[in-house]
Amino acid sequence: MNPFDFPLLADENIHRDVVSFLRTSGSDVQSISEKKKFGLTDSEVLQWANAEAAWF
Repeated sequence: MNPFDFPLLADENIHRDVVSFLRTSGSDVQSISEKKKFGLTDSEVLQWANAEAAWF
């Protein structure tokens, strides 16, 4: 099993070029920055990801 077979959520410190590269490589990646969720703590990011689990 490849770890990139799972959907990924990139925190705001992950550069958009990295997110773009992962997408062109076939990974399912969402970005906190693209969702305009700036300044969240790691706990808040995890809570938001769990609440938005439908994109998984």
